[in-house]
Amino acid sequence: HVSGHTSEIVAVLGFRSAAAMFLQKDFEDVCDEVFVATDDGSAGFHGTVTDFLRGTDAREARVYACGPKAMLKSVAAWSLQTGMACQVSLEERMACGVGACLGCAVSVRAHGPDGFIYRKVCADGPVFGSEEVDWGDSEGLA
Repeated sequence: HVSGHTSEIVAVLGFRSAAAMFLQKDFEDVCDEVFVATDDGSAGFHGTVTDFLRGTDAREARVYACGPKAMLKSVAAWSLQTGMACQVSLEERMACGVGACLGCAVSVRAHGPDGFIYRKVCADGPVFGSEEVDWGDSEGLA
């Protein structure tokens, strides 16, 4: 639930500006509610998707996010703080697309001796639990 609404499927779309917006109508066709956030405030909420989410009282939600890595990291941190399950779709360059070249490998948390293993976005993903992705900071998201 977002901002006291009881909708089943809610999309929060983030863009740099109104001029950069796309697929809003497609989301409106399949979602109960669609919110827009723009960095410059030219449409919808003025701020990032994560800024919008911080201002909501979302409860019992499952979060599915795709987009730039910095935004995914921010949404992952927010979901961890709020205790919500979150899955992220990672975007990595893929040379072969079948897992042979290892060009799309990302570090994920594991129960191994080093605490991290590499998984292939093309073959093992692209969707991962946000808590398992190594976001590249020394202290993780916690």
